[in-house]
Amino acid sequence: MKQPMRLLIFIAFIAELCVFLNYTKNRNQTFDTDYIDTSKYALEAGTLDTIIAGNITSSMSDYDKIKAIHDYIVSTAEYDYENVEKDTIPDIDYTAKGILENHIGVCMGYSEAFQLLMDELDIECYTVSGIANNEKHSWNVVNIDGEYYHVDCTFDDPITSFDDINTSDSSDTSDISDTSDSSDTSDISNTSDFSSDSGNPDNSNNFENSDNSDKIRYTYFLVNDEQIMLTHNPESDYPACTSDKYMYMEKIKNVPYFILESSADIASTVVYAYDSLNSSSVTCYFPDYIEGSESEVAKNISSELSVLNMMYGISTYTYTPFQKCGMYYYTTITLE
Repeated sequence: MKQPMRLLIFIAFIAELCVFLNYTKNRNQTFDTDYIDTSKYALEAGTLDTIIAGNITSSMSDYDKIKAIHDYIVSTAEYDYENVEKDTIPDIDYTAKGILENHIGVCMGYSEAFQLLMDELDIECYTVSGIANNEKHSWNVVNIDGEYYHVDCTFDDPITSFDDINTSDSSDTSDISDTSDSSDTSDISNTSDFSSDSGNPDNSNNFENSDNSDKIRYTYFLVNDEQIMLTHNPESDYPACTSDKYMYMEKIKNVPYFILESSADIASTVVYAYDSLNSSSVTCYFPDYIEGSESEVAKNISSELSVLNMMYGISTYTYTPFQKCGMYYYTTITLE
């Protein structure tokens, strides 16, 4: 009688052990973090006040405040990619403390940090959970003037390794030094085809001349439902996000942008940005991209940009893969 009882106890123990090991292995995917002692990871007194005092002024609009907090989080925090890969994520990574005080964490930490700062600023904000890149993920939704928008600080962090999620940092390189049938674009003063909606018009002389690998991105900043659902699948409730008011703006911090009538205007826009705005990078929105024609567009750009080789000795440029954004596609071109 004792043997069967011992066997049953042993089987029950093994079953419980398997459940525990499976839970531990997948807790970062399931976000079942009830086991975390939240008091252990409470923010230090004054952390939020210090961040707000250093980044927010009374004259800022809600848009300015949201952008300032987004920029602060993604520029001071690092996604803990190493521990994610090893499946050894420490509990603190899931908290705002990890992001705002240790400056490292995962998506739950990013979204909680953003949520707490929005609460302090009295800006309506929600934390959304769902799936992105086939993994559990969390991000935020904010209210500006009665309209709601998605904000994903994790995916906008320039030092994460999300090239398979957000391709805005991966780029192709083209040579413009040998293009025998180049078009005549030497008259770069003709900008009549450019939209007046260019980035930071009051600071056009202050654009940085550097690559964009360490710059803040705005790929997932204040976008609508249609845009976020290209890469995210929300699973929790939140107010509908239907406005595209802020979608056609900067995609990389301090990089000017133009809304063009056609992809044929990209090359002349790059020349204009370099010569007149002192910017080696420019983001171009255009409505007429045909899927699969990226290499053909790049070839035409190379041909037309040969003027830069003649004028400045610039022989190559990089461009980010064309990405859909509402009614447009966009790419960021950087001269090298």
